[in-house]
Amino acid sequence: MEIVSTLNVPTQKFFNKDWKDISNSLRQVAPKEVLPLLQSIYQNDTKETWRLYLELYNKKQLHLLSPLQHSRVLKIFSFEKSFDEKQRYTLENQVFFIFNKMKSTGIEPDVNDFTHMLNTFSLIGNPKVCDNLWEEIIKRKIQPTTYMYNSYITSCWRMIKSRKGKEEGFRRAQRVLISLRNSGRKPNVITNCLLARLFLASNDLGSAQGLLEETFSQKNLSKELTKQEILRSESMIIHTFNYLMNAHGNAGDLSMMDRCFRLFIEIKLPPHIYLFNTLVRNSSRIDMDKAKSYVEQMIHEFNLNPTHQIFSYILFNLCEKGLTKKAVEFLNVMKVEFKFPPSELMLVKIYKSMLRKKRYVEAKEFAVQWNDKVNLSRDDSLPVRQHVVDFSS
Repeated sequence: MEIVSTLNVPTQKFFNKDWKDISNSLRQVAPKEVLPLLQSIYQNDTKETWRLYLELYNKKQLHLLSPLQHSRVLKIFSFEKSFDEKQRYTLENQVFFIFNKMKSTGIEPDVNDFTHMLNTFSLIGNPKVCDNLWEEIIKRKIQPTTYMYNSYITSCWRMIKSRKGKEEGFRRAQRVLISLRNSGRKPNVITNCLLARLFLASNDLGSAQGLLEETFSQKNLSKELTKQEILRSESMIIHTFNYLMNAHGNAGDLSMMDRCFRLFIEIKLPPHIYLFNTLVRNSSRIDMDKAKSYVEQMIHEFNLNPTHQIFSYILFNLCEKGLTKKAVEFLNVMKVEFKFPPSELMLVKIYKSMLRKKRYVEAKEFAVQWNDKVNLSRDDSLPVRQHVVDFSS
């Protein structure tokens, strides 16, 4: 699953605007002992911030930080998609340490602090910590925001995606959805995308489709607020539609897969190559003409460059169906219509398909035709790398 922050907007607003607006005044009134720390925060230097924070802790000077300054220390340590397991573990320890030290110095974490903690641990993938944080939020009688609900639902989704935690993930998701409904909070675009994924995880494609059609109806798309939400949530929306399109495709329902794609186009977001991978992969199993039309659309309508992966879906499905002649014809379509050279893997796939069907004469002719590009007449040590064949030679 792609990892998407469910709270980017409020946190980044605070960091980019509010913090810069008030940083000078904070530094003017701050004790001199904390000024280096505030400067490192302003420069977004997490390594130096951590060093200086530990220095204050060892000198027993954390009490010199105001609640706002302590919150800024906490928020500078945030999740990044590029983090490996070790970096995630380090981040867990850092935010927990700071969060607990805030409380030990007499600072009551506010809704923004809990939002950051929930978001961080939902993205790291630690649902147990999310549960504990949620219990503390309720105990402190803090009214959860929509962003907090989104983070908690994200942690449930990650459990559902793992085989071991699927049932427990559904139970937790049901609890948080009931709480969301009772709170009177209005779900936003991210919330509905997460709910659609929950429907998909329970194989309820109809409810997932219906929810997305309602969320992205023309009535809602005309609202300025919805437009802003869509731009902020682009990655989440793209991947949610991709999940649903793939589910329709796997079920063999190309009509609903296409309907889902048409709905996405109405949102006015640029379609990602992932979506066309899904469209071509699923349609090429059933309708080759439809698969080809998607390739044409991505090139001519959306100016996206096709990849070997997309063409491989078509060629490999033709070979699997025993339509080797069609596969050979499509090589010429790739060359003439799409100006796209085949890879070694594509040629080897077709050649081996001919051999399996004992069409040795055709295999020999094919090998002669392509031998100047790749040696197909070898034994089973045939190349399988995705090297591009150069037509210019």
